[in-house]
Amino acid sequence: MPKVSVIIPTYNRPGMLCEAIESVLSQTYKDYEIVVVDDGSTDNTKEVVKKYGDKLRYFYQNNQGPSAARNQGVDRSSGAYLAFLDDDDLWLPNFLETHVRTLDEEGDLAFVCSGAYVVNETGKQIDIWKMRASNSFLDLYHMNFVLTLTVLLRRQCFDAVSGFDRRFKICQDYDLWLRLAMKYKFRYQDMLLAKYRLHKGNISKNLVMRGKDHAMILRRKEFIENVGFLKSRLRVARALFNFSQICSSEGRFCDAWILLGKAIMFYPFIGRYYWPEETKNVRFSLIYRILKVYFLIILYFLKIFKKVKFYV
Repeated sequence: MPKVSVIIPTYNRPGMLCEAIESVLSQTYKDYEIVVVDDGSTDNTKEVVKKYGDKLRYFYQNNQGPSAARNQGVDRSSGAYLAFLDDDDLWLPNFLETHVRTLDEEGDLAFVCSGAYVVNETGKQIDIWKMRASNSFLDLYHMNFVLTLTVLLRRQCFDAVSGFDRRFKICQDYDLWLRLAMKYKFRYQDMLLAKYRLHKGNISKNLVMRGKDHAMILRRKEFIENVGFLKSRLRVARALFNFSQICSSEGRFCDAWILLGKAIMFYPFIGRYYWPEETKNVRFSLIYRILKVYFLIILYFLKIFKKVKFYV
């Protein structure tokens, strides 16, 4: 029985999938199995995977989303430790060796995670994901600093919280880390052990759906009881506001308007956390920032109907 089960969900990305698999096969730590769950691909993924023979196990399911694919991968696997590598991401050769050592040495940790390089479609480095993070539920609640591809976790802990919640299509991983962090200890390791790939298929995900999922997750009853009602509403508002700003920067003013409106409903003074460039020279910056958010929601509404042509 292998010690680590590597779960790779995939959907219509045979080229990137092969790179992900190769990054696992290149690990310095060898006591693992690879389980590929095909979430309803309509291309030649199955034929491409066949070339790896008994180096991995392949399972096909009708398209049900990443939560269902990952849960099935766990059900089909047997390792005491679990790792989830998306089909477009990569590990550095010492990823498993480093994380396995940590979990072996610290038996009270549910999971361990780390930083990662951010690369483009061709694999060129464009950024670094590295956070100054403490290992507490409250810090994780206030900011998601856990990249799924950098996580190694104990199966028994995964089972204890019932795995990924299939209700969430986009933010199911954040929900899982929060449920684990509320019950167990975890460790963020300040090192770069993976490569997170940005490309057209994942940059512009449905931000309205992402905002909806975030709000549902952050408003879980057990989380609110832990952080408090007002702090919970503020956290939801900040998430929705940030997504609205991304939509606005992409010219998606309808989505920006929807998300910003929801942010204001959760916390009317969300402008406290908005710092446009011009506030550096504004004497009463706080009042300006709070009012500016209400101006933005009117502006987004007008832009939807193309009645104004100036930009903020």
